[in-house]
Amino acid sequence: GLMFATYKHIDMTLPRSSGSMAVGAGVRVDRDQAQKGDLIFFTTNGRGSVNHVGMITEINGDEIKFIHSSVQAGVIISSSEEPYYKRRFVQINRVIEN
Repeated sequence: GLMFATYKHIDMTLPRSSGSMAVGAGVRVDRDQAQKGDLIFFTTNGRGSVNHVGMITEINGDEIKFIHSSVQAGVIISSSEEPYYKRRFVQINRVIEN
């Protein structure tokens, strides 16, 4: 919902679910080509399918920081290097050309 609402503010309509965004929003880019504003996708349901999305806010070497909505803590910034997200990373999509 956070990414859907965020992009709605700039008059872009994304698919409603993170899984649909992964296949239908923007173009997939390699991790080493990631930029601020790109969407980053994870599988957190234990089934291997995309079910979580965030927006990249910072890149520092191999570490990618992203803003996302968490069930327990609300809207937060996390790191791709945290073990939980490192194991669950799936892909990055570029929706807006910078």
